Amino acid sequence: MNPLGFTRFGLRGFESLMQYRIREVLLVSSFYDAFIMQEDGQVLEPIRSGYRDLGLRDVPRVSRAASSGEALDFLDEGDFDLILLTPQLGETDPLALADVVKERNAAIPVVLVGYDSTSLQSLLAGRDRSPFDFVLLWSGDSKILATTIKLLEDRVNARHDTAKVGVQVVLLIEDSIRFLSTYLNALYSQIHFQTRHVLRESVNLAHQLLRMKARPKVLLAQNYEDATRIYQEYRPNLLGVISDGAFPMRAGEEPHYNAGIRFLEEVRHNHPSLPILLQSSNRELAEPAGQLGATFIHKDSPRLLAHIEEFMRDYFGFGPFVFKRPDGSTEAIARNIRELEDAIPQVSYESLTSHAMRNHFSIWLRARTEFALANLLQPKQVRDFPDEKSLRKYLTLHLHKARVDSQRGVIADFDRKIFDNSITFSRIGDGSLGGKARGLAFANHLLSYQDPVADISGVEIVVPAVVVITTELFDQFLEINDLDPLEFDSHDDVWLYRTFRKARLPVSLKEDLREIQKVFCGPLAVRSSSLLEDSHLQPFAGVYETRMVANNHALEDMRLEELCTAVKTVYASTFSSRAMAYRRSTPYHHEEEKMAVVIQEVFGRHRDEGRFYPTFSGVARSHNYYPHGPVKPDDGVVSVALGMGRLVVEGGGLRFSPRHPLSIPHFSSVEDMLQNAQRNFFALNLDLLEDPETESWALPKPYPIKKAEEDGPLALLCSTYSPENETISDGMARRGYRMVSFAGVLKHGTFPLADVTEALLKEARSGLGTAVEMEFAVDMEVATGQPKQLAILQIRPVVVSQEEVRVNWQDVPKERVLAASDRALGNGHIRNIRHILMVDPDAFDRSKSQQTVGSISELDAHLRRAGHPYLLLGPGRWGSGDPWLGIPVNWTHISGAKVVIETGFPDFPVTPSEGSHFFSNMVSFQVGYLTINPHHDEGMIDLDWLRRQPALSQRPNGVRLLELESELEVQLDGRRTQGVVLHDNSA
Repeated sequence: MNPLGFTRFGLRGFESLMQYRIREVLLVSSFYDAFIMQEDGQVLEPIRSGYRDLGLRDVPRVSRAASSGEALDFLDEGDFDLILLTPQLGETDPLALADVVKERNAAIPVVLVGYDSTSLQSLLAGRDRSPFDFVLLWSGDSKILATTIKLLEDRVNARHDTAKVGVQVVLLIEDSIRFLSTYLNALYSQIHFQTRHVLRESVNLAHQLLRMKARPKVLLAQNYEDATRIYQEYRPNLLGVISDGAFPMRAGEEPHYNAGIRFLEEVRHNHPSLPILLQSSNRELAEPAGQLGATFIHKDSPRLLAHIEEFMRDYFGFGPFVFKRPDGSTEAIARNIRELEDAIPQVSYESLTSHAMRNHFSIWLRARTEFALANLLQPKQVRDFPDEKSLRKYLTLHLHKARVDSQRGVIADFDRKIFDNSITFSRIGDGSLGGKARGLAFANHLLSYQDPVADISGVEIVVPAVVVITTELFDQFLEINDLDPLEFDSHDDVWLYRTFRKARLPVSLKEDLREIQKVFCGPLAVRSSSLLEDSHLQPFAGVYETRMVANNHALEDMRLEELCTAVKTVYASTFSSRAMAYRRSTPYHHEEEKMAVVIQEVFGRHRDEGRFYPTFSGVARSHNYYPHGPVKPDDGVVSVALGMGRLVVEGGGLRFSPRHPLSIPHFSSVEDMLQNAQRNFFALNLDLLEDPETESWALPKPYPIKKAEEDGPLALLCSTYSPENETISDGMARRGYRMVSFAGVLKHGTFPLADVTEALLKEARSGLGTAVEMEFAVDMEVATGQPKQLAILQIRPVVVSQEEVRVNWQDVPKERVLAASDRALGNGHIRNIRHILMVDPDAFDRSKSQQTVGSISELDAHLRRAGHPYLLLGPGRWGSGDPWLGIPVNWTHISGAKVVIETGFPDFPVTPSEGSHFFSNMVSFQVGYLTINPHHDEGMIDLDWLRRQPALSQRPNGVRLLELESELEVQLDGRRTQGVVLHDNSA
């Protein structure tokens, strides 16, 4: 939601501006006129030159006709957006041709352009000019053709653009052909100068193009009646008025000597502070103009154009914001919004209030396309604020928010000269962002256009600030250090990481990193974001490195060295043995992979004894692979744990469906809660010294729950067990054993986690067009009146099979069932399996779990080389981070498995490791996954049949490799989470 009632600033709606463009121009001129108007024999050159001088794009195409008949033939054959006529057309009368064109299509603009004022006046003397939209003088300045086109486009686009986002309008009132042509060039040149100035604040090319669309529009009136109509229609969006002193009251009439003053009086009655410039050859108009608060310029002034340009800079908000003292001297200058934000607390109160009372801030902001902020500030009066401090705070707060909002959802091009904490997502280099960064960029973009929690009070969704080092810098790093990926296979990981850490980063990148570690004040996560990472089919989850950098050393050079080493470590992980093994199990070649790096502020709070962590973290999935009771697969699933998310990623934490947050099977009784409650939590220890040459990085470390009670977060998430009466009560009011239950969150709504995650998953799934997984962290420990925050740390797509399979293993002859489960992952049939790699639960010693990994990995590699997919079976949770809960393999150790079976211990039932990186890889590779707890009557497994099969190979701790005579039949019903493995009952 919008927690503080802020206006949402930014560039929303700018993409729809300037919809009307003149693309086809017909120039009707004599050969001589065409020669005079063209340069170097190119008809387009005057327009190209004018567009270039005005910083404009999309140059129209020009066709030329030499006579009336040829012009009409052109009009018969094609559509034109503008007809340009010159006076001398031989026997053709330009006015007569204009009449014919207007009779055929009154909507086509027709403009008469002459290079000689005498011939123009002679042609038009005593005749009706109405067939011409404008009559202009070309005096050798090529910009007049471009400004003519812009003037016509502005006339059409103004109504839409002002209504859409509040684009500003300059009203020009002038009927003199000579002065009109001069003023138009001056006006558009100043607008272009201002636009170029504003574009320097744009964070990327897309931003520049959007801001160019929002430049001020120029609307021309050549009589009093048209001027009044334009003023009434665009009054809320008028930047200012530049008016002649004398002009006709209506079209076709002679100029009225006092029309300018009469128009000023009408404007001043409704608009006391609107900037107005009156320019006239009649000096007697200077005094009444001054009395009306208008600036007067004499048309015969040798500095006429300079005066007009000065007026636009001083009164239209063009150029820098100049703080003036009461005596008129300059106190401070702000060239952009950031400098204005910095100046507000410093300038004198007299200067600040003087500018505020005259709406100078809103005028200046509108000229910089900050329309929403200008609209917010303009109605405010100095008397609305109780004191000086409140006024300064209000201005700086909203200026800063405007800077942040203008970049929300945008990938900025990193520039160390302007980088600050308002830039939330930026990129270094022109290469790819990689998969992980693309997910974060999508989340950032989604939140800029949608507010999924708009109806939920007290919650703010954020994406922690990110800088992405694109793959272009990875290529440069390999090149300047002569690192050849083809040579890495012949070396081990120790050599690899040592070599990469001794290599040097590109000089420009190192300087960028220096600025990043200055702006990002807290700990940093340096994360992989390879080209293939977080793809739909193979996510590469947990394959590459993530390194945490404390970023708290007293010496800047040491902080920089730690950050550089972390980046090089992530680069090295691209070619680690684990990564190479993983890629071999995918269709991709090693050459297809490149590494980008995400540098992200770690989300959390500083605690005692150097600990740093959020209130809690979690993983949410839009598809629940293990629904229970009333829960359906599409209801989603969320796994959460106090502290940092490592416990969840390893498969632990509390699991619930956001649509049924109180239905928690493993918390269904006091005994279940005591057995399954979180016993420790993960946090960074920022007090540990880091040695970049070793592995002693500031990685999350486990702490007992007691430490979270001392730090404070436990009180928000706990319940208390009373051994005396064997009851559990929510909160910490009673004495007893503290346990993490999330009762305050899920039962009492201290944080609307279920509603928030359901809304986010819905939006993300809609945006990605597939099932999604989202990593997040939450901060509930905020000051009173401030919103609690949920930070999105990662979003990735996940694969859900749609094959229709029905499984009812109770109907199958029991002697054929090897394994069956009502908690199975996967969908469809899996065939061609004749090998089983098993760890016999009865022969397994948990204390030797870590040593068993090597045996499993060795046999997996043997089966993969032979091209034999296999079924993997063992006690506890595969891939567990705790060796006492299962065998701590990673994906590369078992990547040849097509079916994985977990069986529970007699004293500890196994729960699916949904939410872990290990689990993500099984989903993406469509591995069948069965969870069985035979000691708790959850599914079945025929271990006796397995033990009767001869072993092809055996290893210590119950490891056996079996080869069957016939294939196993595996059936998986993903909708009902049922699975069965059948054999042919041959033994």
